[in-house]
Amino acid sequence: MAVAISGAGGNTLLAQNYELSPGDSIVAGAQFDDLTVYNILQNNISADTLLMSWQKVSANVPAGWEALICDNNNCYADLKENGVMHAVPVGEYAFLSIHISPHTNSGTALIRYVVWETNNPQSNDTLTWIISSGLTGIGNQTAVPASFLLSGNNLIIPNGKEDQVVRIANVQGQVLLEKKLTSVSTTIDIAHYPHGIYLVVLQGENFRITKKLFFQ
Repeated sequence: MAVAISGAGGNTLLAQNYELSPGDSIVAGAQFDDLTVYNILQNNISADTLLMSWQKVSANVPAGWEALICDNNNCYADLKENGVMHAVPVGEYAFLSIHISPHTNSGTALIRYVVWETNNPQSNDTLTWIISSGLTGIGNQTAVPASFLLSGNNLIIPNGKEDQVVRIANVQGQVLLEKKLTSVSTTIDIAHYPHGIYLVVLQGENFRITKKLFFQ
């Protein structure tokens, strides 16, 4: 893994019009049956609007895992080969975002993408995600309740418990709503949310589940 991370940063110094945040590599863990999002931002530090492009270098994902990529233009159904982002104004940022759900299989995903300014492909950065998930403490795990239902303009948590927390976030990971449950069944009005993909998280004392839902 150390070799992969070292190689990923080889071209970072050539990128002068944007900065990577939190860096060119993410090493992290993911929980079973949970969708987790890992963002690498390209902050525009130039005096002009930037147009960014990207291309997959490699993707090794354990069998049974779900993985997809998003940028500031779209979320794709899989680890798409390449793409061009929306223009990035001065002081704003583009991003590449890996969404991973390990389900029940342990292992490590190694995913690498190269990103560059569209008009300057010779100066690029290779971004690396190393995401691991493994079984621990199976005997102590708590059964996870049924999570979410969509009914018209309502998001329903049918089998929640008091002191559990539900969060709604956009695909960039920004939390738009956080609500503590106060009854067994909770209904949240989602009519004011623009149509699109959202991450809905239900968290209790011994579990956290995340689902990707399309509000329409």
